[in-house]
Amino acid sequence: MPDFDPRQYAAAMQRLSMLAGLLDDEPITEMIEYADRIHAVGPFVDPTAYHRGSQNIDDQLRLLRVLKKVQGVVRELKAEAGARHA
Repeated sequence: MPDFDPRQYAAAMQRLSMLAGLLDDEPITEMIEYADRIHAVGPFVDPTAYHRGSQNIDDQLRLLRVLKKVQGVVRELKAEAGARHA
């Protein structure tokens, strides 16, 4: 983990805000549902391929679920900012 330099706070926060903003339009819920469907039918459609890729899908789902939470916060903050400027 890199050392945190408080003088870089503003620049780091700007980069993180840009990343968070990118999540607003991503179809994360649909991606989670798709990955869940893969888990549901994959073992029956192609057991060998599913077995090889299932850990990757688990990792993706883990990431997607966290990103879904961040997306929710981003949307809340956006709505609050809009309400303050209305």
